[in-house]
Amino acid sequence: MIKAITFDLWNTLFKNISYTDKRKGLIKKLLEKNGFEISDTELTQVYSRSFNFLNPQFKTTEFKHIYTSTRIKNMFDELKIEFKLEELKEMIKNFEVLMLTNPPTLNKGVFDTLSSLSIDFRIGLISDTGITPGRIIREVLKDYNILDYFDVTIFSD
Repeated sequence: MIKAITFDLWNTLFKNISYTDKRKGLIKKLLEKNGFEISDTELTQVYSRSFNFLNPQFKTTEFKHIYTSTRIKNMFDELKIEFKLEELKEMIKNFEVLMLTNPPTLNKGVFDTLSSLSIDFRIGLISDTGITPGRIIREVLKDYNILDYFDVTIFSD
């Protein structure tokens, strides 16, 4: 007998959305503010290696969540650039809350599906978070009035 149903987040509840260009823009702005110049091509390459697990240190046989702070640190280490702790904290915060400024849309039927299933089943959400932490995703779920349908939410961070 089925007692619970779990959902994934991306392309199941939310339509997938990329914040990569906005995040690269934030990085470029910080670099330029501090007198560093970088071409769009180089920024894309460094960003991809640091944020998309192409960095050799991410090669592992077991999955480990890579926190945004680690990704940003790796990128600036590769560029051999140091920033003030306050600037790095601000960059991390801006990366993590970006979803709140432009939330992904719900897929068609999500609200009705959760509403119907929650009558007879416990509902769970299990999701990899990437750069946006679970605490921010929960805020978006709450804004869409669907957070309360979940008996449990589990995020990789």
